Amino acid sequence: VKAPFSVETHSMVFLSAPYDGFLGDTPYQEGDAVPEGSAVFALDTSDLLLEKQQALAETTRYRAEAIRSEAAGEVSDMLIAKAMLEQAEARLSLVQHQLDQARVTAPFEGVIVEGKLTERVNSPVEQGEVLVKLAKLSGLFPELKIDESDVRFVEPGATGELAFAARPDLSFPFTVDRIEPAARSDNTGNHFTVRCQFEDEPPSWWRPGMTGVAKVDCGKRSLLWIFTRKTIDRIRLFLW
Repeated sequence: VKAPFSVETHSMVFLSAPYDGFLGDTPYQEGDAVPEGSAVFALDTSDLLLEKQQALAETTRYRAEAIRSEAAGEVSDMLIAKAMLEQAEARLSLVQHQLDQARVTAPFEGVIVEGKLTERVNSPVEQGEVLVKLAKLSGLFPELKIDESDVRFVEPGATGELAFAARPDLSFPFTVDRIEPAARSDNTGNHFTVRCQFEDEPPSWWRPGMTGVAKVDCGKRSLLWIFTRKTIDRIRLFLW
């Protein structure tokens, strides 16, 4: 049985903008490997740093006014100054929280499979907007799209080989792990997702999302059966 496949990973995270702002530092690009803990991107903090200085100045000012009013016995002025101090401290806390979130780091070592950051430097981003998809390179596995007319020939434990569109001159062995119980539909028709396992350690050039063609060994069949099976099945269904 012949079917298209794509390389998937057990771990992928979506890194999004922590708050509304402008995209700043972008040390990595799509396709780059990123060490765990490294900053994948950061939002511009120039405005936040200015706000922090203003908030610090306000807290110093209102704290001094509160102390002076208390010493002078001016209760109403003291209460106003303390209220303004609380507002300034709350603002300072919010600004500091945003500054702490400005650098978005990689939770694990992986590769950027999606995210054209250089094209968006200094452009506005919204809180929650996904900017990068980061995938682990360990634990890669192939997912096959088996046509519904062929899935009955495929069983867990079956073996096969696949070839990448990027390197059609090489073939890699795999074993069928499990077959999803429900079919999915797209513009090519109905198919079943078949998850497999690579038998060998993946080469360094493999990346999540790569595609190609896989062949599952379903036993020996005659050439006549191979070339006429689908046609005969369609005729049987039409005449039923």
